[in-house]
Amino acid sequence: MTTSVIPAVGAGVPLRVLDCSLGAMAHALPRRWLTSDSCQSVARFALDIITGGIIMAGATETLVPLSLVDALHNTYDDNTPGEGPQNEMWGSMEKYRQFIIFAAPRDVPKLIRRFPQYKKVCLCAPSGPLASRMLFGKYFEEFYAEELNPALYTLADAGDYKCTVWLRSSLTCRYEGLYVPPIRVAETAARLLSCEVPGASGSCSCERVVLEEGVCGLTPRWLETAIKTASSCGIPINSIMLALCRGSVGSQSENYLLSKVITMGIGSVAASSVPAPVFPETDELLGIDDIHTFSLGWNDAYGGRVSAEELESTDDCVEYCAAVRERWLRWPLLTRSEEIS
Repeated sequence: MTTSVIPAVGAGVPLRVLDCSLGAMAHALPRRWLTSDSCQSVARFALDIITGGIIMAGATETLVPLSLVDALHNTYDDNTPGEGPQNEMWGSMEKYRQFIIFAAPRDVPKLIRRFPQYKKVCLCAPSGPLASRMLFGKYFEEFYAEELNPALYTLADAGDYKCTVWLRSSLTCRYEGLYVPPIRVAETAARLLSCEVPGASGSCSCERVVLEEGVCGLTPRWLETAIKTASSCGIPINSIMLALCRGSVGSQSENYLLSKVITMGIGSVAASSVPAPVFPETDELLGIDDIHTFSLGWNDAYGGRVSAEELESTDDCVEYCAAVRERWLRWPLLTRSEEIS
């Protein structure tokens, strides 16, 4: 299901949403939860979030960490279809088209061995030398030579894979500040997007890069500078996805940063319904409901007609995200970290 969050009447390019809620969930969970009695509780909550993100929030794709893919398949694959609504939902879900599997480069062999049906993968990589040392614990060139490149060759040997590379702290950075040099990021992204790795059973290409606002503070002017620099390096605008911080959202009806995203033709954003960051040393991602609410203000400001159906859809999305956040804050697993960590 492909859903345009921003109606075409007001925007040249409809926004497509990558739901990263499960990435935030996996980051916030206590250690060793996968081997604890809490695994099924995690899987049930995760499936509720996936389903709600698709039906209520119109997510185009869902980012699912490899650990949660494990939990979901272990919980639902052995159950008889029809045992309950969640089993039916899992059985009917277009998982292999909807899911993008979020894995560390070193876990790519495990992904191929355990879940060969999934052909869309997201790998993290540093955007520059400082981010590489601070976030990955390796020199920049060393990380690409020893981790990312071998992972791409492994994927290529296993078949035809499409890869998204999430460039950590590529717009703002906790260590480098609010003005990460855009030419360096653009050159890194251009090299990734231009490579198609041949393999024994197919190929692996990087079809998209995610530019991340690591900490709040990105300005519309600096975002424009970063995107124009990327374009000057030959990066197609449709190969860029933005991961913006929720703290950068001002008035939801007058969001200058999202307005800049739309006017520059960016078509994809990463968002979340879970009130937690996806990575350590970063801020919480933009909320899916923030995007829906913004879309109404955008169309109203530009003379677009907002239908009753669109208003109802936005209300449903806002209620859904509020329910997820409330359930998250009350989730017992998050208050028992010392018991299973």
